[in-house]
Amino acid sequence: HHVTLLKFNPLLLVTINLTSTPLLPSISRPTNNKRVLTYKGENVTDALNRGASISLNLCLRNGIKFALLKESSPSCGSEKVYDGSFTNMKIIGEGITAEILRKNNIQVFSEENIEALIGALSKI
Repeated sequence: HHVTLLKFNPLLLVTINLTSTPLLPSISRPTNNKRVLTYKGENVTDALNRGASISLNLCLRNGIKFALLKESSPSCGSEKVYDGSFTNMKIIGEGITAEILRKNNIQVFSEENIEALIGALSKI
């Protein structure tokens, strides 16, 4: 794993590369289960779960209350994710990291609702 941290008060920027090859957009989370597969059928769920765990631990250790994630990804989608058909169809749902952060009271936003994040930050 390779984790990059950049800290700018009050922001902590995190990128996590869990593999030597980029996974997106060639992976998808089917609606019928929690597994995440590549278009070749390779199960990458464990890698994404590890990334979610790393992200959560970084947030908890650093007192992070807000997360800005990439919409639609099987890990970071905050309001929608790809449907698992590899046809670029999206459905309402959330990715693995978005889900675990929300369960731990971290507010999750995407590039599609950055105004809401700015509003939330202005209230602290």
